Amino acid sequence: MTGKLGHSYSLDDGETMLDGVTKTVAAVVGEDVRDLPALYDVLDPDCLERLVESARCDLRVSFTYAGCDVVADGRGLVAAAPVTDGTGRSFGECTHCGSAFELDSDYPVAVRQADGDVTFFAFCDAECQAEWETRSPRAADD
Repeated sequence: MTGKLGHSYSLDDGETMLDGVTKTVAAVVGEDVRDLPALYDVLDPDCLERLVESARCDLRVSFTYAGCDVVADGRGLVAAAPVTDGTGRSFGECTHCGSAFELDSDYPVAVRQADGDVTFFAFCDAECQAEWETRSPRAADD
């Protein structure tokens, strides 16, 4: 996930998280929303919706869907980037220390946006993310 270009989407009023996830992933993989596999095969979209609706802004849910790593948060932002290793198992490299870790596990992510594209930065643990954040502050226009 480190440094891969993807796409981000902010939910409009009345739009569901399911809509946001499918629109974002469709934009990344270049397919029509109707051609994507059923999200129900990956997670329960109703549970995702209830979780995000009841959450504070700092909630973040990560999962893999239709060949993309997806992050949805409590502010109604969905971001996705393609999984590129092609093995069915997704591994990332910590942006800060370079350690490999399995993306199917829970891991911290930083997202930076520029010109409508989103770049994911994955970390093996919260300490590496904190160190990276202090050395790599956000630009003023982020």
